Amino acid sequence: MPLDAFREPTVVEELAQAAFIWENFKVDVSLRIGNGDFSNAATSVCVLDFVLMLQAARVTLRESRLAVFELSDRQGEWHSRGTKN
Repeated sequence: MPLDAFREPTVVEELAQAAFIWENFKVDVSLRIGNGDFSNAATSVCVLDFVLMLQAARVTLRESRLAVFELSDRQGEWHSRGTKN
């Protein structure tokens, strides 16, 4: 059942779009990039935010050897080193 801004059950039609996207699609993620394990920092993650963060890191690593990225709703940077072709 979806939750509203006050974490109360509600019907989907009554949710604001932002509440629907950011509050109702959360997952725990076990993320590993190379030797880095970021699973401690990736609990109760909004799926959309996580996918957008990974896409931004992917685009950055095409142009640079280092990507620094973070989720919108928490502090703490993640660093990933790529190999430039």
